[in-house]
Amino acid sequence: MVFENHDENWKKIILECDCGCSSIEIMQDTDDFKTVYINFKKDMHWGAQESFIYRAKEWFKMAWTLLRGRSYIFFDIVLMEQSVSDLKKVIAELELPKER
Repeated sequence: MVFENHDENWKKIILECDCGCSSIEIMQDTDDFKTVYINFKKDMHWGAQESFIYRAKEWFKMAWTLLRGRSYIFFDIVLMEQSVSDLKKVIAELELPKER
């Protein structure tokens, strides 16, 4: 799902996994339109469902992958067709910095 929010200082786009386990938040400063923040969030309800052994195994797997100089995927965001269309629309609405 894609959510959009505007207030006086920020333009926000929240891209949530269709199962609700994680999300990406894109925030743009509306004062100058130069600053864009991207936050990755994982719902702690899902994280609390995993056992200690599973979390430790995943942590060591991540550490070993990074030590070997490879990339590690922290989590996936799964989007259905409608969510992809909504995301394309709101990303296209982000503004570029104004020339001074």
